[in-house]
Amino acid sequence: MKGARSILSERSAMNQALFYLGRAARTTKQMREYLLKKEHSEEIIEATLARLLEYGYLNDGEYAEAFVRSRGSTGGRHKLQIALMQKGLDRETAEHAAASVSNEDELRGAAGWIAKWERQFEGLSERERRDKIYRRLASRGYDWEIIKKALDESKPEDFEDD
Repeated sequence: MKGARSILSERSAMNQALFYLGRAARTTKQMREYLLKKEHSEEIIEATLARLLEYGYLNDGEYAEAFVRSRGSTGGRHKLQIALMQKGLDRETAEHAAASVSNEDELRGAAGWIAKWERQFEGLSERERRDKIYRRLASRGYDWEIIKKALDESKPEDFEDD
């Protein structure tokens, strides 16, 4: 039978975990780090995580899907995958979630960035504009095929030599 102190510690950890989840969805890794920071024992943390998983309050797969839905237009699949892995998700879960972004969505996102940068590159030659846009889109996780297609589909007047 558990002692009163252990039951209070478990209850305290669960209350803190629920409070933390109340502000935003979290990954299992984020929750573990939070409870460690609150100085709970490994045994209490594992028990709390198990209960949170059992109740469905922690679900890394659902977290990844929601993350991709909310941030899908801000970058390419590669950037989304890296961001998910930095949040503590395993490679397979991150890859699966990032793969849910369609080529059309990725292309739309890249085209949006191109339109946004249009004025910044007014005085440059077509070649310089394309190079700068390529580098910026690549740094946002878009792959070569998407960048090339977005550049090819952009309005021709966007890339005329002055």
